[in-house]
Amino acid sequence: MTPVAHQGNWNITVAYPIIGNTKNLILGSNTVGPLATVAGAPASFKVYVYFDSGLTQAVKGSFVANQAAYVTVFLVDAFGNTALNPGSQNIQVQLSATAPTTLSATSIYISFGNSNTAASYGSVQWTVPASVAVGTPLTLIASGVVNGVAVAPSFSTTVVSPLPTFNVKSPTPTNGYLYSPTTGMTFKGWANASAGFAPTTTIASIGYKVGSATWVQISGAGNKDNYVLSLFMPVGLSTIQFNATDSTTAKNTVVSSVFNVLVDTAAPTFTFGSATSANGCVSLTAATAEGDFNTASFTATYGGVAISAGAITWTGTQTAGTAGSLTATLCGLVAGTATLSVTGSTLAGLSTTSTESLTVTVPFATSVTFNTAGATYGLNGVFKGVTISVTNGWNTALTLVVYATFKSGPSTYVADGTLTLAAGATAPVFCVDLQTIPAGSYSVTFAAVTTANQAVSAPTTPITLVAT
Repeated sequence: MTPVAHQGNWNITVAYPIIGNTKNLILGSNTVGPLATVAGAPASFKVYVYFDSGLTQAVKGSFVANQAAYVTVFLVDAFGNTALNPGSQNIQVQLSATAPTTLSATSIYISFGNSNTAASYGSVQWTVPASVAVGTPLTLIASGVVNGVAVAPSFSTTVVSPLPTFNVKSPTPTNGYLYSPTTGMTFKGWANASAGFAPTTTIASIGYKVGSATWVQISGAGNKDNYVLSLFMPVGLSTIQFNATDSTTAKNTVVSSVFNVLVDTAAPTFTFGSATSANGCVSLTAATAEGDFNTASFTATYGGVAISAGAITWTGTQTAGTAGSLTATLCGLVAGTATLSVTGSTLAGLSTTSTESLTVTVPFATSVTFNTAGATYGLNGVFKGVTISVTNGWNTALTLVVYATFKSGPSTYVADGTLTLAAGATAPVFCVDLQTIPAGSYSVTFAAVTTANQAVSAPTTPITLVAT
């Protein structure tokens, strides 16, 4: 049986076409396949602004002063599709723009059978004088009557700087410096011509200047230019600065800020203060050739056990570009003989690991210490008392009873608490006030014994606490 061909004739308006062009009116006939769509009746104008008289490079959200743009106005249907003037008379368009910009014509038209003013009248030049400040919003309005309805759509843009934009992506500045472990450095980044120029505007060149030397220019490679610049920089502290120039006749040039560059080709050196310790603390110096030791990179272990960052304090200062050293004090080391291993790097990225055999001779009777500076009096749940940080400097775990003795004139009160500390561990203990110590100011000392009643702490210097 031979299939019968069917043909449908259509003249129907649809709000959301599923296929084809984004038109709202389907007109004509169809047998098989997608439906053809055409624009509806003219309903309004749409303003288009271009960088060039050929109307190929559209202006978007920004524009540079002291240049001209080119305007054309299109007829559009209710859905924004380009429509034709179906009548026998011209459709008049009145243009107005933000002062002090000027238009080469303000009364233009769209003739019969055409869709825009450029095809009917010609493009209109919109001139933005140099006096217009950066940041000024500009608006162009096209008003008229379309199918008996007054319309006045507009186009808006903003005046921006003519200078290119410039960025250094790599290396990343740290504390205001660009660090390198080698004299050969590679700088990476991008340079953009101002967004207020036509897309054909490019970056013509990129330049650099080391210290007080003269500028050296390298060729660019277009807008959004991803540049790679490899240079040999001197060891020590120096500066570098960059610029980028666009391809316009004015050769607009942006100059970057001055970057401090520190090249340190030597790894740090560590010097241990002593091979023995009688108090669980030991010191060492970290020296660098260019004053760039990175304390954040420093780690240490004793007997294979990490020393916490809280047990390490740093003293001294360093000056970038000048040889110097910092001193670290490591505490909380337990009694015994073990390997002390330290690792650290310069801010330029070179690291060193050093070791020594360290003997800690902390007496058992003074192996527990207190951080009295951090002691506080207050509530813990419903109980009052004092909280203090305790460190076990012995080489085995200890279960402790900690006493806080409060003295005021002839009156003495005692609060106590218990905790178990691993070798080398530090933790807070809450000493409970079970005697209801009267409110007031007290001189307070601390002591610790094991649960076997073995004294394990030296007398502490009294501190002042206020009971409430």
